[in-house]
Amino acid sequence: MLAVLGPADESEPPEELIFRDEIDGEPVQAIGSGAFADCYGLDGQLTLPEGLQAIEKRVFYNCDQLTGSLVIPEGVSDIGSNAFESCSSLTSLSLPESLEGIEDCVFQGCSGLTGQLAIPDGVTRIGAGAFADCSGFTGTPTIPYAIMAIGQRAFAGCTGLSGTVTINAEADVSEDAFADTQVTVVRQ
Repeated sequence: MLAVLGPADESEPPEELIFRDEIDGEPVQAIGSGAFADCYGLDGQLTLPEGLQAIEKRVFYNCDQLTGSLVIPEGVSDIGSNAFESCSSLTSLSLPESLEGIEDCVFQGCSGLTGQLAIPDGVTRIGAGAFADCSGFTGTPTIPYAIMAIGQRAFAGCTGLSGTVTINAEADVSEDAFADTQVTVVRQ
């Protein structure tokens, strides 16, 4: 069950999201496409429910008032396109080991995300623009050697990223995947 808490006057946006782990004894397994897109008034920490398996496309698109650490729970295997795009007030990101794919533009424009970017070993594909313009990330990104695809401009504009990333020679990596960064890609 999802409870949205806010003022009684429905003309104002809700202030906080509270996710429950279950609805009528059944686990919450997915958050549907566009569920909270463009909810400008949502602010504060976003806590996703344990047991979540899917985050569909545009779920929190343009929710630029969500703040704090974003922890994607263990069990999520794929994050849909544009799911967190332009959530520019989020400050850190933790991805689960269960994650297999990051679709197009998932975190594009999340410029408030800071620290080192660590992609879990199970991720085999990173979509176009997935982390574009996440200028707060610093250091050498950790990307699995076994990655099979990195889309166009996946990390473009992540100006704080630097260092050398070693990727398997068979991976389909767009030439501009790391545009406007200081990252060097070595294929082996």
